[in-house]
Amino acid sequence: TSVLLSRDRDLDPDVNLDHRNGNSNGSNKTMPLSGKYDVGNSASLGFDPVEEFRAYGNRIANVHIKDRILGGTTVPLGSGSANFDTVFSGLSKLRYNGNFILQTARAKGGDHAEVLLNYAHLVQEHLERHYGS
Repeated sequence: TSVLLSRDRDLDPDVNLDHRNGNSNGSNKTMPLSGKYDVGNSASLGFDPVEEFRAYGNRIANVHIKDRILGGTTVPLGSGSANFDTVFSGLSKLRYNGNFILQTARAKGGDHAEVLLNYAHLVQEHLERHYGS
């Protein structure tokens, strides 16, 4: 039996270095600690995906696809500060093959299905560009 602990990675990559290989309470016991990589939260906080992936890329359990303005709130995909090309390129180099979860801005006017379909197409384009077809 194995246990997978996963936490949000919304801290500076250098802060997370102490936690990426187990606990930090001074004991010799360690447990693998993985994390959710949230594209939008990282963009909002001004983090560099290249540095984040260097620090803990091998511990990413899943990826939340979201866009946010630097220092601001969630916005439609492609209209915020997230650099999706850098993110997908980095994940490809890591050979990340986990889940990509759309955690996106809500549609204005209530046409959620159409907006989600457009977001899915945008993500698919990045996957094809960086992972191949």
